[in-house]
Amino acid sequence: MHVAIVTTEFVTEKSYAGGLANYSANLARMLRENKNAVSVFTISDKDEMFVWENGIQIYRICYNDFPEKIKKLRCNFSRRVIRQIWNLFGKSYLVNKKVREVYKKSKIDIVHYCNSEALALFRSKKMPAVVRLSNYPPGMRHAQQPYFDYKKEIRDFTLAERIQFWAIKRADCVFGPSRNIAELTEKKIKKKVEIVESPFLICKEKIDDSIYRDKLKGKKYFLFYGTLSYLKGIHVIADIIQKFLLEFPEYYFVFIGKNDQMCYKGERISAMDYIYKMAPECKERILYFSPMNNKNQLYSIVQHSEACVFPYRFDNFPNTCVEAMALGKIVIGTQGASFEQLIKDGYNGFLIERENSEELYEKLTVVNKMTSTEKKLVEYHALKEIERLHPKIIYPKVMNIYNKVLVEK
Repeated sequence: MHVAIVTTEFVTEKSYAGGLANYSANLARMLRENKNAVSVFTISDKDEMFVWENGIQIYRICYNDFPEKIKKLRCNFSRRVIRQIWNLFGKSYLVNKKVREVYKKSKIDIVHYCNSEALALFRSKKMPAVVRLSNYPPGMRHAQQPYFDYKKEIRDFTLAERIQFWAIKRADCVFGPSRNIAELTEKKIKKKVEIVESPFLICKEKIDDSIYRDKLKGKKYFLFYGTLSYLKGIHVIADIIQKFLLEFPEYYFVFIGKNDQMCYKGERISAMDYIYKMAPECKERILYFSPMNNKNQLYSIVQHSEACVFPYRFDNFPNTCVEAMALGKIVIGTQGASFEQLIKDGYNGFLIERENSEELYEKLTVVNKMTSTEKKLVEYHALKEIERLHPKIIYPKVMNIYNKVLVEK
């Protein structure tokens, strides 16, 4: 089977952000290892085709979100509106144009779209198509603001988001890893969403501990990694970090990732500056590292942490949680952000309520007071939980979705 994976980001690109890019790469590898032909179409800063791992073809599609013709418009409002329209329709048009060009030369059996930015909007009806959900746009948008009301804001849609749902509905089949997001999307598009969790496998033999040995060896630390933002609950950690570090002076807190903006007394400051302002007495035990695209170096730091702390407001199927559990680490995650799909509280990790900093403090304290035997048991259960995501188990489920669409078409 020849599968075309159409995505807004991929691991070969300079600007890739994480979850979606890593999922797309894992999917491409899994399909190729099972003798399928795989072509990846991704938004880029240039047009070219090259061969990636194991014969996977990568098609880069150059996209400029602010073309010269838009820049020349005198009215700021007109520029803003036309730019938004271009971003909604332009990417889908350009990407699908390239897919059709490749289809004429080499038949594509099925097109696998991510749901981001309405890429399936201009899909060709000649090719069967599926959409895999990687987010729920209203939830993701509102969760990045200082204030977040889940029940109210998941029902607040912009025009752009309505068009994204329209694009999703155009697929022959929709599936995703998160039960929570599947349920929300079903209500919106009035169409069944299948559940297929994301494949995952770590090659532990390739883990590189050079940065850990140089910067963190000998330190006991809790870890957050990912984008430092409201969406990922950084403010929840900031609320209790000084209290925790003062009570337990043997610990450090390590942050790794993109340093986003947050509000502090009416000003916009970086997330790390926000954390330092919330913990002025413990700055020397709060360590920050910029994003690590080398996963093998990152995994070493994860492996040596006491636990990973991810108090997310909203998420799809958190890749950070999967990675940490696959490395045998305790994860503290949030109810309602899909962590509950992986974690049973107190058994293979811990769950807290959304926005509840005091509950986070209590769970950190629980982890700190656990005996080594108790920790090892929770870590063992975490490791066993992720075994169900092995590519050998997930591959037949993905192929079942593809084959179902092919039969129906």
